[in-house]
Formats: sequence, C-alpha cells, structure tokens
Amino acid sequence: MNVSPVTGSTAANTTAATAVPTGNQIVSQWQSTNQVFEEILEETLEMLVSEESSTLPTAGINPSSTASSQGLTGLSGVDPSTINTSDSLTPLLLSLLPNFTGTTPQTATSANSTAADAGVTSAPTSTSATAPSGSLASIINTTAEKYNLPPSLLSAVIQQESGFNPNAVSSAGAQGLMQLMPSTAQSLGVSNAFDPAQNVDAGASYLRQLLNQFGGSVPLALAAYNAGPGAVSKYQGVPPYAETQNYVQSILNHAGLANASSSL
Repeated sequence: MNVSPVTGSTAANTTAATAVPTGNQIVSQWQSTNQVFEEILEETLEMLVSEESSTLPTAGINPSSTASSQGLTGLSGVDPSTINTSDSLTPLLLSLLPNFTGTTPQTATSANSTAADAGVTSAPTSTSATAPSGSLASIINTTAEKYNLPPSLLSAVIQQESGFNPNAVSSAGAQGLMQLMPSTAQSLGVSNAFDPAQNVDAGASYLRQLLNQFGGSVPLALAAYNAGPGAVSKYQGVPPYAETQNYVQSILNHAGLANASSSL
C-alpha cells in the first residue's frame, strides 16, 4: 500500500483548524457579541417605552441627553434608579442596565392625601400672629355682632385659617384671613378676598349658614367649614379625618368653647 506523504499545505491547514484563539481574539469576539447584545437591549427598551410611554416616569430620561426628547436612544440615557419596575420594564431587563441596584424610589404619599381626596382645604402652616391687630379686632367684633357669633369664635377661626395674615394663600388656592376659595368668595359677593373687611364678612356669613344648616352645632359647622358640608352630612358628624378633627378641637380650645355646649 502506498501512503501519500502529508503535504506542507495540508499540515498548515490542519494546524490552523485546531489552533486555540488568542486572548486578544477572545476579547475582540466578546466585545463584538456584547455590542450586539446591548443594541438588542436598547431596541427592546425603546420599544417598551414607545408602547407604554405613559407609564414611564419622566425622571427616567436623562435631561442632559441630546436625544431625551425623542425617548431612550441609549443606555446612558436611562437612570435605572428612577424607573418603577412594577410598570412596563421587567426586572430582568433592568438587571442588565449599568448601576441598577434592584431598588426603585417609592412615590411619596402626601400626609394630607386622605383629607385632600375628601375636599379638605389645608390652611397655611404659618401662624405667626396669635392675636388680631387693633383694626382687625374691630372688624371681627363688628362682624361677629352682625352674624350673631361670639367674637372669640370668629377670631379663633381666623387664627387657625391664616394666622391673622390677610394675604395668606393656601396651596389649594384659598385666600385671605378666612381662607375663602375663589368660588365661595364669588358666591358671597366678595370682589377682593384680600380685603380684611370683605373676607371676614364673607367668612362669618358662611359660618353662620353652616351653623344654621347643622342645628347650631359649632363642632359640625367648623367641620363643614374645613371639610365641606357634604362630608359632615355623609358621616353624620365630624368626619374621621385627622386634619378636620384637629382643626375643630383647636378652634374650640382657642375660642374657649371646648367645655361649653358648643351650640349657637
């Protein structure tokens, strides 16, 4: 039997076929594969954002990115810590993003959310003054007599609502000494809610209406002033809102009516 000798070219091909890739070749192949993978991930993120953009927090877009107005155009445009994993992006995809810690920020819940949902208007937090000025005291006394209200009650409501600040404006838009909402002020004929005389007269008139509506009960009238008459009617008493309950008790204490019959 004749055996043909292995030629040089055949041996070279055999050696090339069995050669082990060098370290540089492995790194190059890995970088190429990783780049393709990042492109796929980027396209997936863009697709999810475009389909469910309404559920993606705007904070998830880096405002410094030149393409931020056009959605996610690169992984560097995403701040993973601001994305809610319960919405559209899966934890698996997020785990592949740089700097993802596995946690997301919690949405802050307003301390007044329950009261706000019930229509409660929060008064300004600043109550620097503890007593009305001379001119305001005169307005309070005159107005209280006009609507058959104890001056101490009217003064306590003003203190609680605005801290005797005629220019007070709440976050909900209530204005002036007795924190009248614009619609309420308009219905009561107020042309300038920041005018002390107009504001106190309208607020006292409204308070008298509420007293008449709830059988002269001061606690119920105060609760209605704060949370709305609908809430008082619904619960047949002072609503179970912490803000409203504290509001009523504080005014009764300041007015010296906490231990009285509290009926006018």
